[in-house]
Amino acid sequence: MTSDPVTGVGIHSGRPVRVWLHRTPGALRFRTPAGEVPARVEAVVTTDRSTVLGAGAARVATVEHVLAALRVAGFWSGVVVELD
Repeated sequence: MTSDPVTGVGIHSGRPVRVWLHRTPGALRFRTPAGEVPARVEAVVTTDRSTVLGAGAARVATVEHVLAALRVAGFWSGVVVELD
């Protein structure tokens, strides 16, 4: 199952962004053009003004909002959050 994209503007970057939610087996993670980032405390790169997760060259900022929404909805695994 894949959602229709949600579009908006990055709160800190000011850049346009599209977000899709995919149901898939495995741990919750973010998919970016630079690679995948696990939604795990070990992936925290910084917490200056927002929570930034990273793995290799991939970075995802202000993840706490979507992670909280997914958790409240009952999801902590089986979801890929894809960002363009």
